[in-house]
Amino acid sequence: MFRLLRHYSGDVKVKMARTYILTEHERKILKRFVETGEKLNGLRNLIYIFKKAQKQLEADMQLINEALQKYG
Repeated sequence: MFRLLRHYSGDVKVKMARTYILTEHERKILKRFVETGEKLNGLRNLIYIFKKAQKQLEADMQLINEALQKYG
């Protein structure tokens, strides 16, 4: 679900953040469930993962929002 991208700047390897949380497939599964209640294959696993990681995801989003506000 999460991928780490690497950017090489001279001899220094810099780890970059992803620009997404959900893949297109995961987004499709969740959107269909929210809009229609239909439970596509994979929904149960996504919900399990999100429940397990909910606090960390919320803390990460808060940190990202604070950094964006501070940066301007």
